[in-house]
Amino acid sequence: RTSFKNQSSKLSSQLMAQLLRRGRKPASKQASGGFTLVELLVVVVILGVLGAVGVPAYFAQVNRARVNTANAAALAAAKSCAAALVTSDTYVTSTGLAATSSACTDATVNNDFTSEINGLTTANQATARVAANTGVVTLSNPAGPT
Repeated sequence: RTSFKNQSSKLSSQLMAQLLRRGRKPASKQASGGFTLVELLVVVVILGVLGAVGVPAYFAQVNRARVNTANAAALAAAKSCAAALVTSDTYVTSTGLAATSSACTDATVNNDFTSEINGLTTANQATARVAANTGVVTLSNPAGPT
């Protein structure tokens, strides 16, 4: 009887030990549950630096595109006016432009065209001129960066 009790208690203690070992995993084998605070802070700092560099560059590029559009629109209108004066055709005002003089009806006066591009101040709007009597087209006030 004593040997049966000893074996029974021995088995029960071994079983208990095995169940306890199965319930807990060593720290090195546990699956990662997420990111550490340091990793998250590093990502936030990197995004901040990229934003500080990228956003101003983006807005500068948008402004350069507006300036180029203003210059091109004013020149196109002036060239169209000069062609209309030479061929005695009727000039039709282009979208986004304002004629600031005689609206291309008289070849004996300067005909000025100013771009109306959103986002540019009045001082930075491009102005193209068709010279009186000669029909020479010049960009007299090119739009510049704001």
